[in-house]
Amino acid sequence: MAHFRKFRTRFRIYTRFSKIRFIDRLSYRAHFFLVLTEYLLIIIVNYFLWKAILADGRTIRGYSLDDMVTYVAIAGVFRFIINELSGGFLVR
Repeated sequence: MAHFRKFRTRFRIYTRFSKIRFIDRLSYRAHFFLVLTEYLLIIIVNYFLWKAILADGRTIRGYSLDDMVTYVAIAGVFRFIINELSGGFLVR
């Protein structure tokens, strides 16, 4: 039970930090939304790229179009979170 309380305390700290960082990033709204648009554009371009590569139901080493689109979307979201909401300190 002590481990759970310790985890919950740390999780609250990380949640507060993330919320504060998100509000801080929103203070620069233009930058935030331009970067968000950039990441969405990257995801959309990757979608159409993989759609062209994996047309007609083809697969690459067992990966289908749905698999690749899911991967690209999730990777894009995590990239946005790590680079923008963390302030980039995780990748420096």
